[in-house]
Amino acid sequence: MDYKKIFLKEATPTSIGGQAIMEGVMMRGEHRTALAVRVPDGRIYLKTERLIKKNKINKIPFVRGVYNFFVSLIAGMRTLMQSADVLEHFLPEEDVQKPNKVEAAVGKKYGERAMWNFMMAAAVTFSLVISIVCFIIFPTVVVNFLGKWIKSGVVLNLIEGIFRILLFVLYVALIRRMDDIKTLFRYHGAEHKTIHCYENGLELTPENARQFCTLHPRCGTSFLMFVFIISLLLFSLLGWPNVWMRILSRVLLLPVIAGISYELLKWAGRSDGIAVRILSYPGLMMQQLTTAEPTDAQLEVAIVSLKAVLVDKHAPIVEGFVDKDAKLLEKWSLKDAEEEAVVNAAKDTAELDIPAASGSGKAVSGAAGAEPAKGNALDSVTFQDPVPVTNDTVIFNPATIIKPLPKEDMGMTVDKIVAEAGEEERWLEDFPIQEEETITEDGDAAVEPADTDAEAVEEPVADVVAEADTVSDDADATADVAEEAPADEPEEAPTPAPADATPAAKARMRYTQDTAMVRNAVRHGQELLKDKPNGDREAVDLFCYVMGWTRSEIVTRGRELLDSADLRAYMDRIDLRLSGVPMQYIVKVQEFMGLPFRVNPDVLIPRLDTEILAEQVIGIIRGKGWTDAAVLDLCTGSGALGITIAHEFPGAAVTLTDVSPAAIETARRNAEINGTTANCRFLVGNMFNALPEDALFDVIVSNPPYIPTAVIETLDTEVKDHEPVLALDGGEDGLDAYRVISMEAGQHLRSGGVLALEIGYDQAEAVSLLLEITKQFRQPAVIKDLNGLNRVLIAERI
Repeated sequence: MDYKKIFLKEATPTSIGGQAIMEGVMMRGEHRTALAVRVPDGRIYLKTERLIKKNKINKIPFVRGVYNFFVSLIAGMRTLMQSADVLEHFLPEEDVQKPNKVEAAVGKKYGERAMWNFMMAAAVTFSLVISIVCFIIFPTVVVNFLGKWIKSGVVLNLIEGIFRILLFVLYVALIRRMDDIKTLFRYHGAEHKTIHCYENGLELTPENARQFCTLHPRCGTSFLMFVFIISLLLFSLLGWPNVWMRILSRVLLLPVIAGISYELLKWAGRSDGIAVRILSYPGLMMQQLTTAEPTDAQLEVAIVSLKAVLVDKHAPIVEGFVDKDAKLLEKWSLKDAEEEAVVNAAKDTAELDIPAASGSGKAVSGAAGAEPAKGNALDSVTFQDPVPVTNDTVIFNPATIIKPLPKEDMGMTVDKIVAEAGEEERWLEDFPIQEEETITEDGDAAVEPADTDAEAVEEPVADVVAEADTVSDDADATADVAEEAPADEPEEAPTPAPADATPAAKARMRYTQDTAMVRNAVRHGQELLKDKPNGDREAVDLFCYVMGWTRSEIVTRGRELLDSADLRAYMDRIDLRLSGVPMQYIVKVQEFMGLPFRVNPDVLIPRLDTEILAEQVIGIIRGKGWTDAAVLDLCTGSGALGITIAHEFPGAAVTLTDVSPAAIETARRNAEINGTTANCRFLVGNMFNALPEDALFDVIVSNPPYIPTAVIETLDTEVKDHEPVLALDGGEDGLDAYRVISMEAGQHLRSGGVLALEIGYDQAEAVSLLLEITKQFRQPAVIKDLNGLNRVLIAERI
């Protein structure tokens, strides 16, 4: 066993402890506890509670061990039951275990809270009784039969103690084979790795935590092994009276043994001497059974739990769904009936009510007294007279009809979202490197807006990086830079600093010609990506993303030496890009209409062409004065269209639907990022099947799948191999979705309402014909994209 990985010299022991629970981790800090649970839909539920002032008993050696033993037992059982309750709430109804007759009777007579307390008391009592019977009474009774042949009380007590330990090890080895227990033990390992990471002063990320061992000297498993070993030694001094006296003595001495074990555990947690290592060895060996290597997702849960207890003692209590920095995204509580009803309604789309659109004076559901509006919904927009639509027809130029919205007026930028939502996950989830990402504080790692100044885009990034030859980020490095040889001549590697060198001298050693130097690493990435259209820029963006740096830091810190893990992380992402993974999927963010959107392989990457559609719909709504319109975003994907409209019109009621639950979850999170959750609703279902039959809207907007099946294989590798086929494949002729829309959109649009669709460059005539056949729409208008190709079709409901 490598003790150096467990008793870490650089670590600063803390009083923070934890416990693995059902699909999560509970952490206990100085001022509060935090329970973090990964619910089945992937979100992280967090509940924090303030700790009451420490009891004076905690200051009395040995006595505090007994007190904390029982407090921990009760608190641990309570936490396990809480996590089970949270998970149960999100299970399918058929999988939920019903209360037994006794529990139901208690709940009916005294209420659900009394039933919960009864269950917890029963669980604690049952656990204690079973433990005493299995690990105290049973070994004593079994070994009692050996008294016929062995007369030494010391030997019999030693045999009993060894038998008790073997029984416990066998018990753990057997339950370890159960799937639920395997998961529990992985979270146990995640808890230990996370605490190791914090005690060593590293940033709490899955990557940093992953490098540590799953064993920890302050683990409760070690405490149990201390109990077994001390009981073995102590009982051997008591002789071998009759069996009932032995059972009684062992039960009565349990508090004494617990007190001694607790003090030894605290000592082991703050020391790494030979004596401590010897005493800790059995417990650490046992931890190899009670812990397992966690996944990155499990480490994220443990990190959330730990971060939640590392806040100021006056910080507010949190209860709800959080991001990976333990920042609240959505309040949620099992006790809150209204919130629970909302959650249940979100799961059952048939029960959702579509909000009213007061702007047009009509209720969405078409209630009595809600007369349809008369006239053209596009009166305020200067459309040209309708003409027959062909694939070569230019109906009007959007630039002359609807002025594009200035990007700066669209509100939140990547910089703002980072400030408001906090640092996002760093590592990838969907590619071979099972890590998450970090969105940098300045947003430079994100994909640049499409309208970024052309001169800045075309600036040779290699020249920017090369400026590192003449700039340094500290005074010690300045002299080195000033005397540097020309770039085309090799520099001499500096002489290694002696072991007793000053800190300044050691710092200067970071500035070398090593291949891991910042500027060299970036240049290498640029060389590898040189065949990509924007390879130079992408290499710099990926470096900023991995390191959390700004582009200017590459200049000022260009001669620094990279940590091997950072260099590996950078090159891994370069490899992903070389393999064809889109840049947006690597950094997991794409800007659309000035707003940041998370993207992943469950959703299409929002594109500039689709901004034409968004601009037209926003212009129509604004021109008509429908600032509180009811809007449907059909086939929403990342939610780019619906959320952009909701952001522009906070009074609008926007419904977003998609057949993919994963896509809806991505859209929901994007609404949280952009502050539009309050006026957005998310439904899962195939096209209009997600809606109640009587749902009515002022605007239906959609970018549906429209690529013909046979054409998909001819698309660029980045699209066909990485973006979701479900969001691309429009059937044999690419018109499957438009057939459904043309037949059913009229049933959900008010008279005068607007249908706005993104279309393929050669589909304008076919889609127009589909709408004409229904006799529910006026002659549609077609808008071309920036390349002069037909891209958007807008039609008014008659």
